[in-house]
Amino acid sequence: MDRDEYGRFVKGHSFRMKQIDYEVLKRLYVTEKRTMLAIGKHFGFTSGTPIKKRLESLNIPLRKWRFKDGKLRELLPEEKAWLACAIDSEGSIIIRKVHGKCQYPEILVYNTDVEFLNHFAKIVGTKSRPCKLYKSRTSFSKKTTFCLKINRVYLVKNILNQILPFLIIKKDKAKEVLGIIDEFY
Repeated sequence: MDRDEYGRFVKGHSFRMKQIDYEVLKRLYVTEKRTMLAIGKHFGFTSGTPIKKRLESLNIPLRKWRFKDGKLRELLPEEKAWLACAIDSEGSIIIRKVHGKCQYPEILVYNTDVEFLNHFAKIVGTKSRPCKLYKSRTSFSKKTTFCLKINRVYLVKNILNQILPFLIIKKDKAKEVLGIIDEFY
């Protein structure tokens, strides 16, 4: 627990959260369009989670998360085909669920060759770099596997929209992910 300047224990998050006035919270969140994290820091919290809980408890409607439009250039047909082949053969298109509620679209590409993943990142124009995956002791492979993760919503949407006609194996999953992006974002 936190202590004040006299060494006395101060009430925790739940007490401070209940002290936030409805009108003040509505002004900051709805009128001034501040983020939950910014409001949380304004009131001395380290995250926006208590603010989200307070907004829900006061029945203030939450904004849909708006992603910025990506600056992914129009890819050449050869690049679209290459990316689609890479995702179909070496990758995954997933929706990551956090605490059963939040859904985050991701494109993951795995390979033992870092240059392959760097080429993928270069075509897409992302600053993401492949990270090393540690294999288990029971793995039969002698090589280290690397993973490139793309989890920016606008980037995932733009990539999938451009390569959708070229996908074969993961076409249904890509359509599902694009539907979720359109619904929630």
